[in-house]
Amino acid sequence: VVLEEYIELMNYAFNPKIEGTLIVNNGIKSKQIRCRSVAKPSLVDKYNNYAKLDIELIADNPMWESAKEYVTGIGTTYNTLRFPMYFPSSMGYIYNQMKVDNSTRYNINPTIEIFSTTEILENVIITNETTDKFIEINRKIELEEKMIIDIKLKKAEIWKKNSNGIYEYSYNATNWLTLDSEWFELVPGENIISINKYLMSSTPLS
Repeated sequence: VVLEEYIELMNYAFNPKIEGTLIVNNGIKSKQIRCRSVAKPSLVDKYNNYAKLDIELIADNPMWESAKEYVTGIGTTYNTLRFPMYFPSSMGYIYNQMKVDNSTRYNINPTIEIFSTTEILENVIITNETTDKFIEINRKIELEEKMIIDIKLKKAEIWKKNSNGIYEYSYNATNWLTLDSEWFELVPGENIISINKYLMSSTPLS
């Protein structure tokens, strides 16, 4: 019975209609590729307490990508001055840009996460200044929420913190994408990525 349950689980995981990510780690570096099963796994051999399955995978874009996650923060406040006031206060600048160097010869589809930490973010505009393409989503991000933009899958989602402080999927926000938005890529070389240009300002902190 347990073996049959595992086979059923494998059939679900390797559903030909579902694309997934295959990650290979040889101990030195990790690489990944988006692929899907050609057909449901076939049972090659079945023994008393285990079974051997044959799985054939296919990739629409047969290019391996690095599985290493590169994280760079933008829209972050950096303290610059502090005064001896009666209440905690400081001055800082919010930097809304970052430089991303694509050292490959190919365009890369990034995944972008936007957090709302100190105030509600009314709308989100992510721009690749290098290519002049932008993604604008007219949907606010409440406190304790984050938006995940997956350019590879062309979708935007809202995730919200639960009582344990863990982000859980809330709803799909792709429908709030503006008509003049374009799903940009990271081109070879230097890319300047910005979020909501109006964030570049001096601001009091508490």
